[in-house]
Amino acid sequence: MLRLSFVVCAFENPSALRTCLSSLLDQTMQDFEIIVVDNSIGSAWIDLNIDLCRMSDRIRYEWTADRTDLVPSDCRHSRCLYTATEIGAELAIGDFLCFPSQDSYYVPVFAERMISAADRHHCDLVYCGLVHGLPDRHYVPIEPSCRVGQADKGSFILRRSLFTGFPDKRLDYEKADGLLIERLARAGVTRRRLNEYLMFHS
Repeated sequence: MLRLSFVVCAFENPSALRTCLSSLLDQTMQDFEIIVVDNSIGSAWIDLNIDLCRMSDRIRYEWTADRTDLVPSDCRHSRCLYTATEIGAELAIGDFLCFPSQDSYYVPVFAERMISAADRHHCDLVYCGLVHGLPDRHYVPIEPSCRVGQADKGSFILRRSLFTGFPDKRLDYEKADGLLIERLARAGVTRRRLNEYLMFHS
């Protein structure tokens, strides 16, 4: 059994996706898989993303147009991107899930530190600090917290058996991300906070 499944939703930005995938493939821990769920429109974007996924046999590719009953391929609402992420989670086989955005970058020890913390403290949810790049090119460190606005879905790992989907896919990204981790905390899921900055989200 793999320890960790990274589920990445691709969206018409191959350059960002390449950086994200490269950072995942550079992880010091090797017991993981990467699932890319592509919600792009147009053969040019799709072909580029498929080529990127050929970088490694660790990467599995899924196109949402093959599942139009769940995610219309022309949908650009956050609801559709969250549903695409849920499709990837259904395909995952790792003990834990992580949901990187395609414009996220991970330090090489991310997976190792996160899984180690989960094992050492016998917990089902581990979250870390991140640096968020804002549109005005400012970079803001965000302290890890189980609160809306203080969590990014790419900054935590969650035991796969506990993931039942995102609570409210109609919300914008930061709110929906935070709502998931906040509700898990309220439900008493065993968790651990790492006071380390292990990811960057542009």
